[in-house]
Amino acid sequence: MVTLKHGARVLLYSDGISEALNSDQQEYGTARLSELIRQPWLSTQAVLEDLLRYSFGQPAFDDATVVLISARD
Repeated sequence: MVTLKHGARVLLYSDGISEALNSDQQEYGTARLSELIRQPWLSTQAVLEDLLRYSFGQPAFDDATVVLISARD
């Protein structure tokens, strides 16, 4: 069992998120995800929208799965 403190968040994602490429063939990467999880407005929809903006015009080569777990009262 894992206990999360109030306000803690866990972001689970498939490699189709972190390894998605932009037009310069650069990966989306875990650093970008680390920045996103710090944002108070974070949602799974926001992650997918950011991924689409980043990789605009590039074909997806893998599944893109994201799960956000937020600890509340």
